Amino acid sequence: MIDHILKKTTFSILSRRLDQDTLRHRVISHNIANVNTRGYQAKDVDFDNVLQRTSMQTHLDTTRPDHFGSSQSPIGKIVNAADKQIKNGINNVDVDEQMVALAKNQLDFDFTATQLTKLFRSLKMSIRGRQV
Repeated sequence: MIDHILKKTTFSILSRRLDQDTLRHRVISHNIANVNTRGYQAKDVDFDNVLQRTSMQTHLDTTRPDHFGSSQSPIGKIVNAADKQIKNGINNVDVDEQMVALAKNQLDFDFTATQLTKLFRSLKMSIRGRQV
């Protein structure tokens, strides 16, 4: 029962979002580490389209085996950054842009972790009942 609840609810979306934020953090860190590597192409994570598809699929229920159901999708795809212009004379990594992206990603991660904590807190209260 609890397994069914965790797979079919907001928990699934939030946990995938945390995975995505972790992946994006690694990619940004890799970009910053290669700021002085000649010819390095900055990377990014394309996840927003995957998240939108997943959130739409999460609400699908099946009544027969031949119906489409919810499926696990990948957490994101690492792609070359769209901007190919050389910014520092060596490659297309702009440290300032990467640091801003890192800060934004940290805020996204913190927000998602907070929402997941609230979800578990309300699940815990539902199971135990209100303490008086």
